[in-house]
Amino acid sequence: MARLLILLLLGINFVYPNGKNFSEYLNSGIHEAIHNKTNRMIFGTSVIGAAIASQFDKDFQKYAQRKGFMPESFARLADNYVMDGWSIGLLAGGLTAEHYLSDQSKLDLHRKLQYAFTSMAASTVITYGFKFGVGRERPNQSNTRSFPSGHTSHSFTIAAVSQELFGYKVGVPAYAMAAVVGLSRIQDNKHYLSDVIFGAGIGTVIGRGFGMVYNKEKLATSLQPTLDGQLKLSVRF
Repeated sequence: MARLLILLLLGINFVYPNGKNFSEYLNSGIHEAIHNKTNRMIFGTSVIGAAIASQFDKDFQKYAQRKGFMPESFARLADNYVMDGWSIGLLAGGLTAEHYLSDQSKLDLHRKLQYAFTSMAASTVITYGFKFGVGRERPNQSNTRSFPSGHTSHSFTIAAVSQELFGYKVGVPAYAMAAVVGLSRIQDNKHYLSDVIFGAGIGTVIGRGFGMVYNKEKLATSLQPTLDGQLKLSVRF
């Protein structure tokens, strides 16, 4: 967890030197996450899903401990994907590689990294706000920070950001990996099914909400003045 937090802090410090504009971007992303109709539907579905799943949490947990969903080596890989910062490294590395292999400007790269790291930071803060506010005991009784799953919210944030920046070819595998992470947390006896469902809702909604801010900024900077004093709209997809 320490490595993940260090990477997040370094990323935020890089995209927001001296903390400039961080709070404004953060507020805009949260606003879009809350007020967008589709995001509300996604979040509402996760709330209802978590409420239903909570009725079967203990039985599902027993099944997971008895049968398992995946080999232990794969479960450890899913855990390391989050805890060791591989998720952040793959996303940031992919964006950097895309920058050098294409004609996009440094501003484009900075804007994408800003979107990615702010989304992850917001997801982490919101998730831990719920963790300490709810105080649900983990299945293994190690502490009272079970609800919601932080691994799951983080990996679904990564998936939503990947979908927005790279499209379905990267987004679908990222969402699949996020689902594996969630199942691995149940198998490891660290979380209940309802923890995972709610965490997935948080991550998806936050990633999508900040994606709307990113797209608005990208569109705004595509308005360029022409020689005759008019504005030229240049939209890239």
